[in-house]
Amino acid sequence: MPEIRNQTDKLLSQFDLFGGSFHASLSIAYYLGFSKIYLVGFDAWTIQPARTLRWYELGEGLFFEPTNFATEFLEIIKREVDLYTISYDGDSCNVKNISYQNYTNKDPAFKENHELIDDYYMNILASCPGYKIYPDSP
Repeated sequence: MPEIRNQTDKLLSQFDLFGGSFHASLSIAYYLGFSKIYLVGFDAWTIQPARTLRWYELGEGLFFEPTNFATEFLEIIKREVDLYTISYDGDSCNVKNISYQNYTNKDPAFKENHELIDDYYMNILASCPGYKIYPDSP
């Protein structure tokens, strides 16, 4: 656990800050002193309507009704940083939202990760059980 320097650190100490990628990435950025954090690929935590699937899985995902928006954790982080999510569509329910189109000034174009990323890296992801990475994955 990092040293407790202030009230925000004390409040964060109640969470498992490195128990998952969402909490860990935000915690690291906070402790490194970032004043703005842009989230990409955490739509299930911040965007309504939320989509199933991880960013590296095959397909665009289906809409679902999430039950955990980490509201208490995010309120603590937002005491110290400006927190944004960049999303393809939807509205944020707990942080500032910027659409991909507004952020890049380009129309979004969906592509599967196997069309964008070298096979070497995609095969590493494909070795994880339960993830559908390629169209012919089981």
